[in-house]
Amino acid sequence: MHVAAPSLPHVRAGRGFSQPTATGKRKVNETGKHMHYPFIQKLAQLVGVPYQDPVLKERMKHVSIRGRVAFCIVCLEIAIHNLKFSSPASRHLLAKLWDYVSSCQLDIWHEEMAEYLPSSIIETERFQEEDFDDLSEYNFGQLRNWYQTLPKGVVDMIECIFVVGTVNLYGEITGYSTETLKPTMRVAGLMQQLKLPLPEIARFEKSAFADFDGWGKQVDKSFFALG
Repeated sequence: MHVAAPSLPHVRAGRGFSQPTATGKRKVNETGKHMHYPFIQKLAQLVGVPYQDPVLKERMKHVSIRGRVAFCIVCLEIAIHNLKFSSPASRHLLAKLWDYVSSCQLDIWHEEMAEYLPSSIIETERFQEEDFDDLSEYNFGQLRNWYQTLPKGVVDMIECIFVVGTVNLYGEITGYSTETLKPTMRVAGLMQQLKLPLPEIARFEKSAFADFDGWGKQVDKSFFALG
C-alpha cells in the first residue's frame, strides 16, 4: 500500500513508502528497498498507563510534536541514567532519536529509526544486510544485546517515542493531535511506574504547538537543555 508523503516543509515528498504487512514483516517500497518495522497503529496500542495529571496534559497540548518527542527523549535519558543502563548502544540510539528535532526530512528519519526499534531488532535473530539500509551489523548486535537487558517499561518508552514522532506524518493533524498526546502521556505514565522524576515541562513549552501547524520549528537538541 502506497502512502504519499505529506506536503509539509520539513518532510521530503515524493519518496516511495509502503507500510508493512499485517504480520509485521517487511515489504518493498517504490525504491526497491526493504522496510522492516511494525505498524505505527500497533505500536500506538502499547501497554502503559497514561499519566493522570490534568495539569501536565493541558500544558502538553500546547507543546509542538517536536517538543513532545523531545520530552519523551529526555524521559528516556533520565530512565537510562537513573537505572544505570548507559552504554555505547544507548548513546547511539539517543543520538538517532535526537536527530528528529532538527531534521527537515522526517520521512527519512521515520524509515531509518524504524530499523532501530526494539520490536524490529529483538525479533530478528540474525542480521541480514539487505534488510537494513541504515543500521550496521555492529550496531544491530550492540542494540540487540542492550535491549534484552532493559526493563519492559524502558523498551515501551522507546517504542512510544517512535509513535509520537511518526503517527501524524502521513495524515492530517486535528485539534491538539490526540494521536501524539496520548503516547506522550503514556511515556509520563511509564516514568511514574518506574518511580522516576519527570523533566520540567517548561523546557518543552518553548516549542509551541502553534508553530508550523503543530510540528514546531526545527531546532538543535540544545534548545531543550536546562537553563
